[in-house]
Amino acid sequence: MVVLIGFLVVYGATYRAASPAPLSQPTPPPITPAPEPPPAPLPPPAPSGASGIRGLVTIGPTCPVVREGMQCDDQPYSAKLIVTRAGGAIVARVTSGADGRYEIKVPPGTYEIGPEAGDILRWPTAPPQPVTVRSGTFTIVDISFDSGIR
Repeated sequence: MVVLIGFLVVYGATYRAASPAPLSQPTPPPITPAPEPPPAPLPPPAPSGASGIRGLVTIGPTCPVVREGMQCDDQPYSAKLIVTRAGGAIVARVTSGADGRYEIKVPPGTYEIGPEAGDILRWPTAPPQPVTVRSGTFTIVDISFDSGIR
């Protein structure tokens, strides 16, 4: 729509254009994301004698602007993770599923688990976490990625 406001002079006569009425636009209703179903339960225990690390990988925040009353929970996240020993030697690699769950068998010992190097240098990012694995058990380590959304 084009609206011209001003004066027009034609052969000595002056005409004034009418001012348009202010435009009013309805305020859109707030957008509220549908609640996400709770994550699936952890997988059943590993066979007797197995040991390793399992957990849930999430990412958040996932909404650019969170308003009062708006729900914006962290979401499951599929990420490439590495398990390293002291000194940085890679022991194992795992990718969490679409539901954010992961499980990896490693022998008892002290490790760090975190994003692969390519994932740690850019958003989203997560810090490596220390973990101690005991014989015959899986240690639960949940990993939270920062999406970088502010």
